[in-house]
Amino acid sequence: MSRQKSKAIKAPDWADLIQLEMKETQKLPQGNGWKTVQELKGEHGIGERKLYQLINTLIAAGECERFYGHTVNNAGARSSKVWYRLKKRSA
Repeated sequence: MSRQKSKAIKAPDWADLIQLEMKETQKLPQGNGWKTVQELKGEHGIGERKLYQLINTLIAAGECERFYGHTVNNAGARSSKVWYRLKKRSA
């Protein structure tokens, strides 16, 4: 039996692969005005429970949009996030 020599394939740099994966795995909202609950809590000083009640009321009234997406955290893991923004009111 003869052994075949495997051809050496140059592997891309692992850091480049991680950067590429991070770009491909993020799903972010497009446009202005999107904020997460954590950002809204800090801006308005409202508790999380009351803030979610307010958001759900605004969504039910058609005054707020919700976007489900994800980012990559510092450890390189995908992290689900939800962003919200008020809909523009017509005059």
